[in-house]
Amino acid sequence: TRLPDSPFAVFEIEDLMNMGPKIVNATLLYLFHYVETKLDGRPTLLVVDEAWLALSNPLFSDKLREWLKVLRKNNCAVVMATQSLSDVVNSPIRDAVFESCPTRLLLPNPEALSAMMKTLYQDYLRLDDAQIALIASGQKKRQYYYASPKGTRLFELNLGPAALSFLGASSKPDLAAVRRLAAADPEGWPERWLREQGLEDDAARWRTAAGKEKEEDDDEAKTMEYRTLEHAMVGTESDFLDGPTVTYLG
Repeated sequence: TRLPDSPFAVFEIEDLMNMGPKIVNATLLYLFHYVETKLDGRPTLLVVDEAWLALSNPLFSDKLREWLKVLRKNNCAVVMATQSLSDVVNSPIRDAVFESCPTRLLLPNPEALSAMMKTLYQDYLRLDDAQIALIASGQKKRQYYYASPKGTRLFELNLGPAALSFLGASSKPDLAAVRRLAAADPEGWPERWLREQGLEDDAARWRTAAGKEKEEDDDEAKTMEYRTLEHAMVGTESDFLDGPTVTYLG
């Protein structure tokens, strides 16, 4: 089966990784091939969520090691997310991960001051006592700790109610409600979702913005049609440039 072209490609692999090795390996090899054929120089973000799944699979971890070392030359950045630092520390590609991922975003961890966790933060992330204390005292789901060769900082996203109603909707009832609204109204479901959350003003702003965007899309479609006809008539190539792409494995 040929996968469709899209600026965003998302592959849910958790269920896949529980299947037999023949199915897992064949599918992973195809996904690796798909990802690499899409790297044409455009800015690309490759996100590997629940990375412990990838790190625990020899085929996937070997490919991750390769990607971390070579994808930069293809203008691709690799982002790995996992729940525990020990997932990386105990993986066979630990050194490659720490060497190739100098930028880290750490979530608050009340256990950061325990002897075992403190050792991990000190030995592998090179954090000092004051930095570890900030991670231990940080507010969950609000604060994040940034660490890179450029510096360190505890920060907050300060998302408003409208943004949180989307980004924070991760419970099964929330996701079921979103799917229900999207099935009933594929284009207008965000407005309806905002209204269900009691955010009437934000819903009205969404409706206004969506209306303007539709008008712009219609104008752009007409322009594309005219330019296509023009190129066909004079025999010139299209000069439209593709934008960045995002591939998500999780």
